Amino acid sequence: MLKHYYRTIKNYNCPPDKFDMKTRIYYFLVTLILFTVSLVYSQKQNDKVFIGVGFYKDIIPEANMLDVQVSLKLWAGELNKLMGLNYQTDSKIFENYQEMVEAINKQQIHLSSMSSIDYISIREQVPLSAELTVGSGIDSLNQLVLLVHKDNSIHSLADLRNKIIVIPTSSTGVMFKMWLDTELDKNNLPVSDQYFKEIKYSGKESQLVLTVFFKQNDACVVYKSVFETMKKLNPQVGKSLVIIENSPELVRSIICLTKKIDPRDRNIIINSALRLDSYSYGKQFQTLFRFDKVLPISDENIKNIEKLVSDYNSIK
Repeated sequence: MLKHYYRTIKNYNCPPDKFDMKTRIYYFLVTLILFTVSLVYSQKQNDKVFIGVGFYKDIIPEANMLDVQVSLKLWAGELNKLMGLNYQTDSKIFENYQEMVEAINKQQIHLSSMSSIDYISIREQVPLSAELTVGSGIDSLNQLVLLVHKDNSIHSLADLRNKIIVIPTSSTGVMFKMWLDTELDKNNLPVSDQYFKEIKYSGKESQLVLTVFFKQNDACVVYKSVFETMKKLNPQVGKSLVIIENSPELVRSIICLTKKIDPRDRNIIINSALRLDSYSYGKQFQTLFRFDKVLPISDENIKNIEKLVSDYNSIK
């Protein structure tokens, strides 16, 4: 499993300074799944039960961070020695969701990680249950915020007509544009492609915030935790930028389990993940990838995503 995983991520090329928070999120999700699977089989050493782990290709960002790869490999090796693992498992990166759906339905995949929007889109086709997510910063589940510079006399969406806005591009980036379009619709304004002079895309949220701070763009949409972090690093950012719209709390990525997995394994995986910080290697990884919590998914979390998707589809 690990050899296949490392061969897959080895193909990506991106310098170390591009390893931003979003990249850390996805590598953490991948590693969290590997970690919890390991814990399951450390308690079932005499049972060589097969378990498949699947990821859609976009859940692993286009980056090849040598230091991260080395850390992942060394940590996985330590887990093997520490726990005396004896299990049969495999992981696969899928090129499209239809292949992933077919693999889950054939019980070839038992654990998977995907964006919350993608989970909503495929959940009727597969026997999946949303179980876990991860959180960082002051908002564990996070809100999206629309930021502007206070010197530009922009106080609402109505003031952004024919302005330039920048939003993130990532496997969860579709959520940003969906939310922006639904907010425009609520204010009886055209959708973003028709309303703004230009929509720019960037992969690093901190850079988005800075472009608005230096008045290179008129507005940006980012996670609130990113804005809060930027304010701590540079208090002037907090004094110069203001939030004119914010979303409800939205989970960005979800770790799912097939409903057909053994109930005992399900409980071990969930409980082990929620207690990640009680393991020495778990704490090290939380520090390395700047994560605070592993969180269970609630019905309210799913409803917020469902409403966003429903509102967006009604616009279309």
